[in-house]
Amino acid sequence: MTDTTDISALREQAETAKVCGGMFAISGEQALSLLDQLEAERQRADKAQADMQFECDAHIETAESWREWKLRAITAETEIAALKARLANPVVLGSSDVMSRNFAIKAIIAAGFTVKGE
Repeated sequence: MTDTTDISALREQAETAKVCGGMFAISGEQALSLLDQLEAERQRADKAQADMQFECDAHIETAESWREWKLRAITAETEIAALKARLANPVVLGSSDVMSRNFAIKAIIAAGFTVKGE
């Protein structure tokens, strides 16, 4: 007899006992077999639940990581745009052919850039 047949046969006996008002008795072997099946199903359900929780946790971590990287990308794009804007405005130097180093440094710093060796 298969497990399904065992369960079906036992169910039929239990239904008959219920209708007839009689007692329903099963052998110790049948009881142990049913308890083993019940325990196996419980273990499968516990494993399935743990696997599902693992999958959910993995999806949550992936979503959080994605949001973090997206925020980093937006921040980087903002910084790049600001740097491009600075580069779009050239440093204006005086109109004379000869300019002092100090005047050139002041003009570069005024434009928002740093000067090495300053």
